[in-house]
Amino acid sequence: MSEALEHSMLCSYMRTNYPHVVFLSDASGIKMTMGQAIKWKGMRSGNGIPDLIILQPRGIYHGLMIELKKTGEKIVKKDGTYKSDHLKEQADVLSKLDAQGYYATFALGYEEAKKIIIEYMKMY
Repeated sequence: MSEALEHSMLCSYMRTNYPHVVFLSDASGIKMTMGQAIKWKGMRSGNGIPDLIILQPRGIYHGLMIELKKTGEKIVKKDGTYKSDHLKEQADVLSKLDAQGYYATFALGYEEAKKIIIEYMKMY
């Protein structure tokens, strides 16, 4: 299953199970022209923004940020370093968001992301 499909399923899950919660999603898997892609990139603070941003405070957190990867994807090598500069950049953004009071994490696939959301939404 592709990351884009898992991402779409996760958004559908959010709309169905948490209709009162405001969230936004990255344009993962959406085909854009070069002009659209350049414009989209210019409207962001930079690269590495998480795929799913849930604007619902819970417990000590201001919101939940999930960087979704497809099921089974490896993020780090055996030596503990990130498999790519892009993954390192995403991890750095998650770390920055975490330091600012957000619950920010990677999720490997739909099922893992769903578990993270369920646990997060149980917080008070």
